[in-house]
Amino acid sequence: MQRISETENHPFKERNGRAETLLDDFLRLARDSPDRIALVSYFSDKPEPVRLTYGRMATLVDQLAFKLLEFGVRPGDFVSYQFPNRWEFAIAHLATIRVGAISNPIMPIYGKREIRFMLERTRSRVCIGLKTYRRTEPGKMLEALRSELDDLEHLLLIDDENEAGSLESQLGGIIVDERARRQLDARRPHAYDLEMILFSSGTTGEPKGVLHSFTSAYLATSNSFDVMGMSDADVVLMFSPVGHATGFLYGVNMPLYCGCKFVFQESWDPAEMLRIVEAERVTWTMGSAAFARDACDAAEAGQYDASSLRCFASGGAPIPPKLVGRTSRLLGAALVPCWGMTEAGIATIGRLTDSEEKRASSDGAPVPGVEVRVVDDEGVVLPPNTPGNLQLNTSGQHVGYFMHDTLYETSFQDYWFKTGDLGQLDDDGYVRIIGRSKDIVIRGGENIPIIEIENMLLDLPGIADVVIVGVPDARLGERCHAVIKLSAAAARPSLADLTHHLEKLDVTKQYWPEFLSIVEEFPRTATGKIQRFAVREAIVGASGAA
Repeated sequence: MQRISETENHPFKERNGRAETLLDDFLRLARDSPDRIALVSYFSDKPEPVRLTYGRMATLVDQLAFKLLEFGVRPGDFVSYQFPNRWEFAIAHLATIRVGAISNPIMPIYGKREIRFMLERTRSRVCIGLKTYRRTEPGKMLEALRSELDDLEHLLLIDDENEAGSLESQLGGIIVDERARRQLDARRPHAYDLEMILFSSGTTGEPKGVLHSFTSAYLATSNSFDVMGMSDADVVLMFSPVGHATGFLYGVNMPLYCGCKFVFQESWDPAEMLRIVEAERVTWTMGSAAFARDACDAAEAGQYDASSLRCFASGGAPIPPKLVGRTSRLLGAALVPCWGMTEAGIATIGRLTDSEEKRASSDGAPVPGVEVRVVDDEGVVLPPNTPGNLQLNTSGQHVGYFMHDTLYETSFQDYWFKTGDLGQLDDDGYVRIIGRSKDIVIRGGENIPIIEIENMLLDLPGIADVVIVGVPDARLGERCHAVIKLSAAAARPSLADLTHHLEKLDVTKQYWPEFLSIVEEFPRTATGKIQRFAVREAIVGASGAA
């Protein structure tokens, strides 16, 4: 198998970072604070969480690392693993990098087709996962894949229904002494080696394997620490999937960089989330606006002490303006908008000191180490308050797309990364996302600010979610079609209800939706983002191209 993470003749661009790696951070914490609680893992079907100290984590990591060596894993190999938000995920990642291998986390919602692609593309020799999960049997699927893939030689399956099948039991016979630790230390990765591959959700075409080195992952994550006021006193809660960039970088890596306790919630339940915040004195969390809205609803319906929560970072979807004040009132936390991507981490974020109006009307300002510019289609830089293509120049840029060198090279223009997002910068340097370049609606030659219109429509009673897509029109090119999901038992609105609401807000008539559909649910990515392209395809297909 070809090695792609050699310390000699390294193929990737080295950025100014630090000499240490995430593994160095973890081993230092385990050495200096072995009895301190590091990770608390809440399960949806168990009354008590699992609590791991740094010392206990270190033992499990070393035991699993030796198991990987028994399986023949070598530096530069990919190790794949598939878990929901539970403690074994963190152990799998740390054990992988402990032997100098590269992490390939797989989202638990992925099926056989997607998993086969990722395992085959990375030529993983080992895959770690669950035998059963809820009412599914991922272990059987992985067994089937092992029989089909030449490179997949070993499975390590955890059986929740059998005590002997737990990860701890399966590793219990592995003794790690000082000599063994020295053997592992000899395999320690270097800062510019690859740490992870994060596959895109595959919303269009073939999933992209985004490569991050230890340095790029650290910079992509740590650039925002000062802005968010992170310290070792924080308690981080992650309910967004840790197999995705958001959960991985900010739910696993960030707490280890900062030396603070981190908490996993296996499956989303807003009332349970508030109970965890109260029990663990959570100070920081991150998720899309839908999570914040659910938490606010739960807070209104019950009695919880969320006074410890100071910051709720929110990205991936627009924040309805009223939600900012509601989160502050009901949760006591600042709902802080942010914008970023798998390739670069958080690029812009609101400041905790920003007014609620500022946080509701922007996606934040660039974090240290990140520059943002807006250009037209020819690459000419545009003045403030002018919509265009957003580009980044960041220290935390990913180092490649696996097996897609040409795609990586063409993703830059004069060293600026082409994000594919449309937006504008205001006079204060704050970014406002308008949408994806492929999602923009152009009616009669005019760009429609669909995100702004959607936010306005969310203020109507009974509307839970709304997406505006463009449908083809022979005369104007496109017209706006509003697709709405209603709250439970809400009355069905008419198109006139929508346009009357926008008229009262003095919205330009050309921006009004001209068609309306009601859906029970939207197609979403693994992290809950609505797949606009799928919504558009369904509407256009059903209407016969309108």
